[in-house]
Amino acid sequence: PRARRMSPITSSTSLAAWIDLAGRFDEAAEIKPGLASLERWWLSLSEASPSSPAFGRDDLIKLIEWKGTRGKFRPALVRYAKDQDDTALQEAFTEAIKLLRANTATYLDEATLKAALAPLLGLRGIGPATASAVLAAFDDRICFMSDELLERLQGKRDYTLKAYLALFAELQGRQRAVVDSGPK
Repeated sequence: PRARRMSPITSSTSLAAWIDLAGRFDEAAEIKPGLASLERWWLSLSEASPSSPAFGRDDLIKLIEWKGTRGKFRPALVRYAKDQDDTALQEAFTEAIKLLRANTATYLDEATLKAALAPLLGLRGIGPATASAVLAAFDDRICFMSDELLERLQGKRDYTLKAYLALFAELQGRQRAVVDSGPK
């Protein structure tokens, strides 16, 4: 595997540095045409109906477009999304959200995360990266398994559940370090 190269922000535990980076969202999102509007769409998913969130086939198709704009475009994922049974997808999503909401802890434990991912992972064409993207839009305790994070923190792209759980644990550790170092 390639050596991990840490950028100042990924190795920083400064809450101020992370807040500054978040404030430069528009600048960062303009790297690729259309990304800023797709990022805003993804960030707004949970605002549509916070008490009873929904996620259907049309949302999945757009999410695949969002993922492809951010990282590597995978045409097969678009086909799987278009072929997805809308009712099955909505049922899997509802079950995943129910499991997440049952856990009110500040930090999510691995067992709850795995249980919440399971209904989505049971659908054809949805792997850990897509399932994490769906759930991260609705729960701030979950990270999206992006190509960039995999390469930056693990040195390679490995789209397995095992790799996602390792990525999640590492990022949650960093989150705790940043939050714990912030103003009290």
